[in-house]
Amino acid sequence: MTPLADDFAAPDDAVRARWTALVEKTLKGQSFDEALTVRTPDGLTIQPLYTARDGAIVSRDLRARDIDRPWDLRMRAAHADPERAASDILVDLQNGAASVLLAVDPTGARGVAIGSADDMAKALTGVLIDLAPVALDAGYLGPKAADWLGAVAKAAPNAPMAFHMDPLTAFAETGASPGPIESHIFNAATVGARLATTYARASLFLATGRAAHEAGGSNVEELAMMTASALAYAKALVRSGLTMEEAFGRITLGVSLDGEYFTGVAKVRAARALWARLTQACGVTMPAMIEARSSGRMLTTKDAWTNLLRLTSAGFAGAVGGADVVVLGAFTDALGLPTTFARR
Repeated sequence: MTPLADDFAAPDDAVRARWTALVEKTLKGQSFDEALTVRTPDGLTIQPLYTARDGAIVSRDLRARDIDRPWDLRMRAAHADPERAASDILVDLQNGAASVLLAVDPTGARGVAIGSADDMAKALTGVLIDLAPVALDAGYLGPKAADWLGAVAKAAPNAPMAFHMDPLTAFAETGASPGPIESHIFNAATVGARLATTYARASLFLATGRAAHEAGGSNVEELAMMTASALAYAKALVRSGLTMEEAFGRITLGVSLDGEYFTGVAKVRAARALWARLTQACGVTMPAMIEARSSGRMLTTKDAWTNLLRLTSAGFAGAVGGADVVVLGAFTDALGLPTTFARR
């Protein structure tokens, strides 16, 4: 008898029907849908079997990747003391990290206490920005932080930095805005357009639904926020003088990954598909740049060692799903700032 696995390549519904009939014999009276399909909180139905016929056709990103490092493993620096943050960064880069995500908070409560270009320089002491790209996480301070990083990187105009301005996430996280949110978006776009003339390889905006995810939102809600943010930022950059193609080329997508491996892989791929549809609707063709970060809400304070398994699953999902950048938190993040061992 011909194995069913060989038959599934054929475009014949009879093959699937034969498989379904064989499966139903093992269900002891239960219906196929009741026993084997799963309905997500978003109302999506997950089938027990998918073949190539079920997949959406999405153009692949054909940009060449480093054979030895196909994705960028990015460390996160958040110690309040800029000098300690600099030390943490250098240790992690020596231990295998490829780039840096610098959390900026002048108060030191939620990131490195950076309030000027000099502080930024202290936090990045010893970092070769053109070799180890630096990304920012600065909330409403995004435009100022971008200028500070630009001042530090003035000797490296080809550095592939990520300014990661993202006022919409700051608004979603705080529930308030010091002034109309539209003005924050436009101001960030104005600063970004200016910096784009100097830093040809820098990403300007991060479009992410991380705030929705960390607040308990579903995967669809997260991806919806990501897509809406990307469109809002692209429009703002066009208003600031960039072409639509240039605007989309300066935006990075962000997704959050938890311990659900298969869902994580699907989420990264869905983000790429949504980006392809969005850019197509805007009349351009631009491959997505995706930064995947491990979820904070999945971490436990009880028996924190189990977080290692969750983080491993998240990291592997990002890699298999095709993320360009993977940012993994420490397994002790739910307890406070990580030690060198926890970051390793």
